[in-house]
Amino acid sequence: MSERFLEALKKDFEQHGVAVIQKVREEKPDQYLKVVASLVPKDINVAVDPFEDMSDEELVASIKMLREALREQGLVLDDEETSRPN
Repeated sequence: MSERFLEALKKDFEQHGVAVIQKVREEKPDQYLKVVASLVPKDINVAVDPFEDMSDEELVASIKMLREALREQGLVLDDEETSRPN
């Protein structure tokens, strides 16, 4: 889109925006929802990594602490799983 078009759109919205949005929502709810849906990102990638800010040393210390806590509860840590001793 050209800069002139976007500027014209901005001016129009500043003058009529809220009223037009309300009118479309009330009179043409299907079109209103279509516009709203088009503004929502198609692919939202939310990655939450609680360990992201931890250094390698902090991660190793946390693993050691967790292993010790498991041992204290009578749990043993196998290669990839936690199980109760026989």
